[in-house]
Amino acid sequence: MNESMKLKDKIALITGGGKGMGRAIGLAFATEGADVVVNDLDYSNAQNVAAEIQSLGHQALANGADVSDSQAVDSMVKQAVDKFGQIDILVNCAGILLVKEIGETDDDEWGRVIAVNLNGVFYCTRSVLTHSMLPRQSGKIISFASVTPLRGEGSVCAYAASKGGVIGFTKALSREVGRSGINVNAIAPGYIDTDQTKDAFVDRTREHVMRQITFRRIGVPTDIVGTAVFLASEDSAYMTGQTIIVDGGVV
Repeated sequence: MNESMKLKDKIALITGGGKGMGRAIGLAFATEGADVVVNDLDYSNAQNVAAEIQSLGHQALANGADVSDSQAVDSMVKQAVDKFGQIDILVNCAGILLVKEIGETDDDEWGRVIAVNLNGVFYCTRSVLTHSMLPRQSGKIISFASVTPLRGEGSVCAYAASKGGVIGFTKALSREVGRSGINVNAIAPGYIDTDQTKDAFVDRTREHVMRQITFRRIGVPTDIVGTAVFLASEDSAYMTGQTIIVDGGVV
């Protein structure tokens, strides 16, 4: 095995790891030497990515837990710790996007976005801290925020509220667990082409979006990978409580 791998012998849990940015990060972590627990609500997607990681010569475990269910999250984390002994890196990537004006957003829609995007981050982080990182006094937590709450945008109030919560949660938690040797940071992507965002990038909307991006192109999942590896590795050992914007020049 290459001794220069940045994540050699590390165990990572990635929620929303079955496609898009989560999948890209899982494959990159494996390339850097990590074994990976791939979580996705679509269990077949999680299995497919786990198989890809195994083909790279690393161990992988697929899991289909709904991150908005705290009991399911605890079961997932316990299963991962039972198999691998620890979780060194948590990537909170699972999320949903709702594009709808506020007057048309009903209680259930609002609640589901908050439940997945914000409560899910809380449940997964609390469980991993409790069952692995705090007892071991080490760990890397990376949560996905967004540029949306930083720049403001119509028709995505629920999403912006949830992701703004992730930014605040990241800053507060970093203060709480820093003395335990745990780094807590977030990534705020801009416009990234994924299955989740494809319905938002159509016709004039896509052209309008590209005009706002300095690089004049919508990002792809691999554009996020370098930042995720950096935050998961010892290269970011003296960095915590930060939200890194990766948006091609939107904010």
